[in-house]
Amino acid sequence: MKKFLVVGCGGSGAKTLAYMMDQLKAELRAIDPTIKSLPKAWQFVSLDVPLEAESGPDGLPNVVQNGGDYVGIGSHLSFSQFDTGVSDELGKRGMLGEIATWAPRDPKSNTTIISDGAGQYRAIGRLLTLPALKKIRASLERAVGRMYEPEAVQELDELIYKATGKRGDTADGAPVVLIVSSMAGGAGASMFLDVCRVLSTVHNIDASGNLVFMYTPEIFGAIKSEAMAGAWPNSLALFGEVFAAQTGAAHQHDRAIFKAFGIDNTPDTETFARLFPIGSKMGDKQASFGTGRPEDVYRGFGRALAGLMSSKRATESFIAYARGNTPAADGGRKYFGWTGGETPVPWARLPWGSLGYAQVSMGRGRFAEYSAQRLARKSFDRLLSGHLDPIKTTTGEEQLAAKREERLPRIYQEISLDGTWALRPADLGSVQNWLGLTFGNFAQNAAAQAEGEFRRYFPQGQDRRVEEWRDELLMRLNDPLTGRNLSAILDRAAYSAVYEFADYFSDAVLSAIEGDLAAVGIPFVEMVLDHLKNLLQTQLVPMTKAVAQQNQGQNPAALPAGSEVDISPLNGKGTMSNPQATVDSLSAKYRNQFYNYFLHSVAGYLAPVLEDYVNDNLFYLDREINDAYQDLESASRSTSRANSLADVATVAVNSWPSDTDEKVDSRFEGAKNEIMLTDVEAFAADYETQLLATVQGQERTNYISNFAEAAADAARCIIRGEWESQDAIQAPGDTLAPPKRERSQQGNRAGWVSKNLTTPPTGGDSRDSQHARYSALIRPRDLIERARQWVGRKDYPFDKFISVDLNEYLTKTGDINDVEYERRKNVFVSAFDRALQYGRPLAAVDANMVRQIHGTDVKYTYNFSEIPLEGLDSVIDLVMETVSGPQYDEPTRAGVKNALTSSKKIRHIEVFGSYPNYSPIVFSSLFPHIAQDYAKRNGRLDSYWKERRTRPLAAALPITPTEREAMVAGWIIGRITGRIHIADFGTDTARAYVYDDRAKEWVSFPHPLLIPPAKMIKNSDWMSSVIESVLIAYANVQSIENGKIANSLRPYHLLRGLYDDGEESANSGGVTAHPAIARLTEFLATGYRPGRDVAGTSIDDRYAAFAQELDKFLSGAAHFVPGYGSALPGQAQANKPFAEIRSREIASQTPYYRDLAADVVGLVPRMRSFLDQAKVAAPNWGSAPEAFTPTSAGAASGQDAAPEFDLSSLDDTF
Repeated sequence: MKKFLVVGCGGSGAKTLAYMMDQLKAELRAIDPTIKSLPKAWQFVSLDVPLEAESGPDGLPNVVQNGGDYVGIGSHLSFSQFDTGVSDELGKRGMLGEIATWAPRDPKSNTTIISDGAGQYRAIGRLLTLPALKKIRASLERAVGRMYEPEAVQELDELIYKATGKRGDTADGAPVVLIVSSMAGGAGASMFLDVCRVLSTVHNIDASGNLVFMYTPEIFGAIKSEAMAGAWPNSLALFGEVFAAQTGAAHQHDRAIFKAFGIDNTPDTETFARLFPIGSKMGDKQASFGTGRPEDVYRGFGRALAGLMSSKRATESFIAYARGNTPAADGGRKYFGWTGGETPVPWARLPWGSLGYAQVSMGRGRFAEYSAQRLARKSFDRLLSGHLDPIKTTTGEEQLAAKREERLPRIYQEISLDGTWALRPADLGSVQNWLGLTFGNFAQNAAAQAEGEFRRYFPQGQDRRVEEWRDELLMRLNDPLTGRNLSAILDRAAYSAVYEFADYFSDAVLSAIEGDLAAVGIPFVEMVLDHLKNLLQTQLVPMTKAVAQQNQGQNPAALPAGSEVDISPLNGKGTMSNPQATVDSLSAKYRNQFYNYFLHSVAGYLAPVLEDYVNDNLFYLDREINDAYQDLESASRSTSRANSLADVATVAVNSWPSDTDEKVDSRFEGAKNEIMLTDVEAFAADYETQLLATVQGQERTNYISNFAEAAADAARCIIRGEWESQDAIQAPGDTLAPPKRERSQQGNRAGWVSKNLTTPPTGGDSRDSQHARYSALIRPRDLIERARQWVGRKDYPFDKFISVDLNEYLTKTGDINDVEYERRKNVFVSAFDRALQYGRPLAAVDANMVRQIHGTDVKYTYNFSEIPLEGLDSVIDLVMETVSGPQYDEPTRAGVKNALTSSKKIRHIEVFGSYPNYSPIVFSSLFPHIAQDYAKRNGRLDSYWKERRTRPLAAALPITPTEREAMVAGWIIGRITGRIHIADFGTDTARAYVYDDRAKEWVSFPHPLLIPPAKMIKNSDWMSSVIESVLIAYANVQSIENGKIANSLRPYHLLRGLYDDGEESANSGGVTAHPAIARLTEFLATGYRPGRDVAGTSIDDRYAAFAQELDKFLSGAAHFVPGYGSALPGQAQANKPFAEIRSREIASQTPYYRDLAADVVGLVPRMRSFLDQAKVAAPNWGSAPEAFTPTSAGAASGQDAAPEFDLSSLDDTF
């Protein structure tokens, strides 16, 4: 395991992180059930527009509730006010040009509520992001800082040890950064590139290794189209900006705008290693994943990333694949990534990655939770309605009354009360009898102690005169001190007996109540407590007081009844010949008197103690049970369901299975890409089998013969918290109060101390009185925790069934016959094959495009976590046969062999599928959908491209700087040489064409353009609009036109070919003349313009005209380039307001052409040089070809000019 920073951008990112965190918690709980939170070395940060984090998906906790961070970048301001703040910040630096061509043109009319979201407008999303850059960085820095804290490192190292049994040191390990977002929305799709660049400024982060995962709008296919109107154009804009970031074309803009918002010196390097598109279709067969809900994809992909994080082997293999050089050969650079020159863009930067995931698991962790929940549900139902017999037709009240008559006498006997009091009132005689029965042993001991003291008062009798001996005895007995001494002995013994009885009685009642909670439920227990309270208050307390009053004024030394028989004869003159007989006879009579005195004294102490018990003990017991009952009732009525999908653990009672369910709930099935060997449909039968076997395996209950009895006994164990155990983990035994772990433990379980019993009878410090404290651990959370402990007891059948690992499952042992073993192998291999199918990349590709671009059929590469089959040759052979098909490559087969291990305790295998790193344009989860969405609008694009782009064109096009410059130069050459033609110029339906000199035909650029004529600011915008619309050509790249795939790019290949006709790359220079020279040479020599008259009359004439046009292009472009052409310092702002834009008003009027003006300024001198070389070569060129007349009407020149822009000084060469 490694350190991970996972960043979710936008709503899709937040939801994926919630699923990931849910899954990771489940996996960690499987390692150690006591783990409740994710390790600090795994940091999760959610970034979105809403000011408060939104709820998690499917009832799950959101990122913050799971322990992660949230940064909301929205604002309570209106968009207009917010825009003013951003504009002021940029304007004072003369940098409004960085947003001029993509920010809303009229911010005052924009009504987007930016406290809630970006409204699917990427431009708005990015404008919200820019002022929050420092806030975002601070959050990311805090997150990274936390994972380097010593306790975080120690925690991760300890987790690794628990999971693998191996020690490691992760202190110096660099974090793996995963960024998850969507291409479709306005927030995440607009901010993620900025987040990547922010990460490049965070200490301990190597941003060039960031892995970016982007959902394509394909996953939202089930959502109404009107709700997703901006999804596909957003993804199209993002495609261009991603490419510009990959090639470095966006660096200059990003660094400039970051500096404006307070982040200086951002590295001029790559900010992510690879982008991974995630769709809802898998592989080249485009099989659907799940039911079509976005949540299915979020969940499945969240599981993939969680699986990646929890397996070191999978992480390292995936990072090597993602960051390493692509195994696919340079992919058709004619179509994508055309480059050259001094700094060519390496192909390795350009391909997109792919990721699919599936898991083969025993599935018995889910079965364990199913079993615990079903047992907890049985216990829950027992607590609420255990007194009811569904077979009987009598009412609940009647059944409760019957239970009382049946069980209450026994309960009273268990707590040392008279069982007859359960059915009829107590009377004085029965109370006196009860005192004798309950305290008889105490009374005998006390009487014997008092008798021993009493015998001390007998005079020495042998040979004494009888009358003298009698008189001395009577004198001693009549001495008040004698009575006080005997009373003290008996009273102390009575106090001690009541002191002991109070604890015993409290614990006895508690034990009985716990037993009846488990056997009959709360309604019956509440009835018992009410009856007991009434008995004590209205009968036992008053009657014990009455008994005590019988002892008032009694002197234990007074001659007892019948003593005259022993005293009367002692009046003679003789001597005592046998005094012992008299002593023994009198002692026996006194012993009975002492016994009765003691019982009366007990009654005197007991009455107030019982009264105190009712008020300070029974009251709290009854209240706690009643509170618990209310909670259970509330839980039974609750409509909340399980809030975890990966874990399936829940305290939501209504999600728990019950014995009466007809089928197992679908939530136990897991995600679509979790393939379990244990059939979920068999959970119910397996539960019943394992429960019965477990109960029968207990010594106490080995006689039970059927499931119903076994389930009833198990439920009693759960409620009481008492069960057998064969290891050190003992049952809690604390249903209502902590247990007494030692017999010698003083006091009672509830901690009750009567105010009448504060002095220990054996001496020592006195105690403070204390009311009882009860905590009813019978609420849903308590029941499910106990049920998990009961099910998970070591070495019982449940545990043996649940703990089977893959190696054990697939190992032939003596207790498995051949038929069963073959079945197991077939089940496993079938599951493995299904995992390969579900593990295909979650992004479809077009097989034809793969062949066209990469020259090969679609291949799949798989990585695996540990496969515990080493030594199981027959199973390995079947697995290798499964991956022997042509769709699997050799690295996959090698991956299986390399993943083999003999390790035990491995219960699942992670399967990660991918393609070789392919060119982005082969992914069918993206481009065909964009093309269809564009086409179905039938040219009505009023809002199609509105506020989709979030960067200047140089940082927003899917073409390299080399190719962009070639297209700009091609446009200039084409306009001057008549190979660019705009039909119906000046109308809303105007359309641009480029001429194919080889095919002798005009080829249309996309129509309508992303910026149609009606939206253009100046005529010069035709160039930028045509080049920007290369995005539409890429949207259609997988379409077959005229029998050719990728033919939509043809006009752009022709456009760049006007300047540089290199097929796979640009002309490299050196000793080879630039292709543009040959084209210019031909033009100067012939003046040929398709469909028009020959230009000029001579080479010199055409040279002069061409040079003049170049100067006009240069002059027009110079208005937009800071510093260029200024005579003196400081003139730029005054004369060139569109160069360093400081006014939001000027920014809103800026032509789109501005974004490419710098290219024009840079290219014209070079083209002038080529023109000079062409002039030298032109005289030696052959004869001119015959003129060719195009079928298209109209011409590019000679048309009336469009109305001049307000600033007349701005040239409008296009």
